Amino acid sequence: MRKITIPFSFSPRFVTKVTLSFLTLSLCLGCLSNATANTDGYMQSQPQISSTPQRIVVFPLFAEEMLLEMIGSDRIVYVGHEYFENGEAYSPTMELTKGIKGRYWNMTTDEDILEVNPDLIVLGGDFRRDYREVYTEVYQANIPFLFLDTPKTTEDIMNTLVTLGDVVGAPERASQMMRNMEASLERIADIVAGIPKEKRARVTHYKHSDPECFIANNFHIIAHTAGVISASGSDTDYMEMNEELLVEWDPELITVNPYYLESDGSLYDFSVDDAEEKISILLNAPTLSDVTAIRNRNVHPLSLYESQFIVQSIMDLVRLAYPDLFPEN
Repeated sequence: MRKITIPFSFSPRFVTKVTLSFLTLSLCLGCLSNATANTDGYMQSQPQISSTPQRIVVFPLFAEEMLLEMIGSDRIVYVGHEYFENGEAYSPTMELTKGIKGRYWNMTTDEDILEVNPDLIVLGGDFRRDYREVYTEVYQANIPFLFLDTPKTTEDIMNTLVTLGDVVGAPERASQMMRNMEASLERIADIVAGIPKEKRARVTHYKHSDPECFIANNFHIIAHTAGVISASGSDTDYMEMNEELLVEWDPELITVNPYYLESDGSLYDFSVDDAEEKISILLNAPTLSDVTAIRNRNVHPLSLYESQFIVQSIMDLVRLAYPDLFPEN
């Protein structure tokens, strides 16, 4: 992994790590040769991270959203994106980042990080091998690093909440957030339980790409929990996507991202008309005119959260797929 500086108008490409079968967390400080394994599934080196870090740099969007709800914005000094005022409509925590410095990791220098004097840096799990090369000066400054794999299941999300709560000294708040998630998932399960299998909506989350480009997302988790059928038949987080496949799958509902995400899940950009433009392109594509969702103009934005806010993604999809269940709409 190599850090490069690029113009903001261009998109950096980041190779996403192969999905792990379980969530592994690593805490690193200094040389990894001193790491010792713990029974709760992560490794940490000596000396340990402070029990209450006060100046946190956090790059993964899912971890940022968890921490902002868990401990607020006062202890977070840098995030993995700029503040986007027009993003507040789609991001449940964007408003909280208004006074926090931030940029995409590939455009953040060692100086940017050292300037905010952090006592903890949270990175994605893919950085485990290369973080010393990516942020050499930060590593040499002997600042603790925490590496978190992107959650692949709702259970992973809850496990990550508990781990972060332990790391930042907020275990009770983390446990409450986990219980809130569990309660929300139970309510959603009750709502969709009565939908017969033959009446379940066929849905696809569309992100345009080159014909052989694979896009990672957690839509299959959201779809399964929302009681819809993923029209692609995919049960993994890698999906090949193009217009020909939309015709083949013939979904009844198509959802699109309302903002621009990198392949590693990082928030890269918001555009006021981005979602509308994506929807317009799909609705006016001649090759898609026979697709059920296009014919019925049933194309809508949907945020695919990978944090505790995944329950919002799931509930939003339930409302889109089964509007008759919500007469107040």
